[in-house]
Amino acid sequence: MPTPPLSICHLTIHHMNVLRTVTFKLKLTNQDQCTLLDTMRAYTNAFSASATWGFENESWNKVDNHNATYKLVRQNNPELPSSLVQGARDCACEALKAVKCKSLPERKTFAAMRYNQRVITVNLIRGIATIASTKGRIKTTFKIPDCYQDYLTWKIKSSTISYDKRSKMFYLHVSLEHPDPELTQDLYFPSFDFHIHLLGYKPN
Repeated sequence: MPTPPLSICHLTIHHMNVLRTVTFKLKLTNQDQCTLLDTMRAYTNAFSASATWGFENESWNKVDNHNATYKLVRQNNPELPSSLVQGARDCACEALKAVKCKSLPERKTFAAMRYNQRVITVNLIRGIATIASTKGRIKTTFKIPDCYQDYLTWKIKSSTISYDKRSKMFYLHVSLEHPDPELTQDLYFPSFDFHIHLLGYKPN
């Protein structure tokens, strides 16, 4: 059999999108701060209910947890928005999965809360956010540092609200995603064009 001809194969590799998390200090009234603290308490109650059920039933399945706990959590925390109840449940199930249900996950009362796009609106250009709470939407503003200017047009993936007990300040952490055209790589390498010889084969 003759040596197959050598050719050059071209392969373009597209890397994953670039992810960044930026943090802003929120400007809130005293009343809004109290409301967010109340929201964190309710969020922690929802987390604990889901974590307890999952631990006792040795399950981190989110659907099963939802069916077993959602109604009771809503009854015990009627002012907590539905999406935050679901977010707390998801966090509890993820914590259960991490420990394989070998121990009961615990959450500090004023630990950070995860927000999806249904319960928070963030405008990075104007430095404005509206945040769901136990008393409706809270409107807040934040200063945008110069070092964040390049990220203002990136796509927002998720948001988290945290509280610093020492400074008594709330912070907004925004996860951003952006495709980076510089992370495209062209590879060239030798390849052989193989020809298949079917010996003894005769078409019908």
